[in-house]
Amino acid sequence: MTEYNKSNKIETINISKVSKTIINKTNTIINKKTYTPNDFQILSDMICKTLRIENLPIKLKGARPTSNRGTTHGTYTRNINKKTFFITLYGITPKTKKIVAPKTLIKTLIHEIMHHYDFEKLGFNSSNHTTGFYKRISFIEKMIFI
Repeated sequence: MTEYNKSNKIETINISKVSKTIINKTNTIINKKTYTPNDFQILSDMICKTLRIENLPIKLKGARPTSNRGTTHGTYTRNINKKTFFITLYGITPKTKKIVAPKTLIKTLIHEIMHHYDFEKLGFNSSNHTTGFYKRISFIEKMIFI
């Protein structure tokens, strides 16, 4: 079975709930008038701990890059040697130059953490946008966004 098909079949994660600390931190970020890169780093560290995967650095940059394929909300970067990895979140909309809503950034963070999970926990050599991938994201989001 290909990794793509394996990813497609895995629709949940082996956790029953997330901590109230994660829920509280998420709500704090959403309700703040401003946020910092550290807010997302702390939340990422908490989520990674829950998923039992290694923490990774979070970078918060300016305007989202655009191309003929659309707008990039965030990226998961993994070096070939698989020893360095990080997530980049983009906090400014490209056209209107408005600050991205915190909930949108948190959803992007969870999406990028799921790529990390695919490599670290599931042992995949690539992380594809399968139906299973999106169901795993939804599984976590339902626990966090109460």
